[in-house]
Amino acid sequence: MSAANQERNARCACGSGKKFKKCCYLVTHEVERRQREGERDRIRRQREAAQTHASHGEALRREGGYIGTPRAIELAMMVAAVSR
Repeated sequence: MSAANQERNARCACGSGKKFKKCCYLVTHEVERRQREGERDRIRRQREAAQTHASHGEALRREGGYIGTPRAIELAMMVAAVSR
């Protein structure tokens, strides 16, 4: 049985002889909490990158630039500088 699925009052799977809630419970749940937070941060960064990419595309369309042209690159750099 994995530590994440173990009942709190059962003996700990690590072999210490202590109850799970007094031994590895907090460590196990802290690791799970950090993993969830890491996933939320990763999703937030992806959303921010997508929004930045979309705003650069809008600026290019407004100014009549096309991606890859010198004007488009110049506009993208201007938008990036303003959004900092």
